Amino acid sequence: MDELNGEIGFLLGNHDSTVLENLDHVQFVEEFRFTHRGVPIHAVHDPADGPSNPTRWLIHGHHHNNRPADFPFIYHDTRRVNFSVELIDYRPLALDTLIEYLALGEHFDDRAAAEQALYADS
Repeated sequence: MDELNGEIGFLLGNHDSTVLENLDHVQFVEEFRFTHRGVPIHAVHDPADGPSNPTRWLIHGHHHNNRPADFPFIYHDTRRVNFSVELIDYRPLALDTLIEYLALGEHFDDRAAAEQALYADS
């Protein structure tokens, strides 16, 4: 944690019954709203806790990859991003890159499919 820069926040999930209260300068939240490069985003753990008609992109992770037909990585029709580690290949994903995926306007089952589409012309 000491090596991370910036503000650090943990978005609590259903398995986070104990919170590491001894962490200095860490904020624990159940939801987080922000805008990145002009794109409004609402982050929650379980998409059921988000709005039914989102005006922001809803980022969640609750479903992992158990229901890929219902909760793929990027689903434009419902403005949802399933940010589970299985779908982003267990690697950090920069918000700038996510915004580039969203700008493609397509449905992606996982990060690999989004990367393939993004770099198809390269």
